[in-house]
Amino acid sequence: MKSPWENASEDEIYDINALALISLLKEHGFSAHYCGVIPDNLESATAYFAQMKQYDFLLTSGGVSMGEADFVERALLANGFEASFHGINIKPGKPTMMGKMGETIVASMPGNPLAAYVNALVFVIPLLKKLQGTQDFSFETIDATNKEHFTMRSGRVNFVLGRFENGFFEVFAKNKCGSGMVKPLVGSNALWISDFSTERVEKNKRIKILLL
Repeated sequence: MKSPWENASEDEIYDINALALISLLKEHGFSAHYCGVIPDNLESATAYFAQMKQYDFLLTSGGVSMGEADFVERALLANGFEASFHGINIKPGKPTMMGKMGETIVASMPGNPLAAYVNALVFVIPLLKKLQGTQDFSFETIDATNKEHFTMRSGRVNFVLGRFENGFFEVFAKNKCGSGMVKPLVGSNALWISDFSTERVEKNKRIKILLL
């Protein structure tokens, strides 16, 4: 993986999450230091995280899906990390992990861009606000009318992106978005969060949304 300002070969990918997450933090009043790409082997990653204990809060993306090559948790554990949770029943964002490494709070987002950004918004921003001393922080919701029906799988929470305009919420691409896509983030300015039982939202239904 290469940083956005480096040259990547055909076999490599760019780390687009870093700039997106830093921009999200800045938008909400937080400054962040970019620490570079996590090394792609366990030994080097373990040494990398040993240097991160100087920070109060560490935000990572990628390497937490429990696959053979996903060793972020193992590298963190080698540095005394204790997970509060690893895995949530949300789409997108199932691999999300949070916990503490000594005195450093660690929030590990999925590697896919859409999942990383939306989960950082929903989980990380409120946590940072509360650590900053805000006692009753919550996102302000607004009422909207759903412009066209869309479906989802029940039994989990679904993050649904769309566009809010003139009082209407229009779901992006009929809610047929993959968590690795960037276009839904670019084309959306609002987020609707489902409950566990909802499978369909009808046209003209009144819903509460968050503005991105």
